[in-house]
Amino acid sequence: MGSDVKQIARLRQRLAKAVARAPDLTEILRGTVGERYVRCGKENCRCREGKGHGPVHYLSVSLGVGRTEQVTLTPETYEIAQRYARNFARLREVLEEVSAINREILREQRLAIRRKRRDIGSE
Repeated sequence: MGSDVKQIARLRQRLAKAVARAPDLTEILRGTVGERYVRCGKENCRCREGKGHGPVHYLSVSLGVGRTEQVTLTPETYEIAQRYARNFARLREVLEEVSAINREILREQRLAIRRKRRDIGSE
């Protein structure tokens, strides 16, 4: 087996390992999960002093220029949203790694083709 073929095989193994680290695609959520405290506006409410009511958990997703969607979360959905948002970040990391490995594979394949053409031309 030529060194080009071995190098490409090693890269494909790295690629398979990277893909295996990807999170479950059914548990992906793009957005920011956060919490805030709100003031209700009632004149004699305790929220006028201190932090306010809350915390209120929410998911915020940008939908384009000047457009944001916010979803209020329950304590149960807050935990799920946090996990799914972390999965989204992990997926982005995996995709960057996969893309980098695929660029390396393309370079190696290009070099292998050039070497093969050069070797055929010298026969």
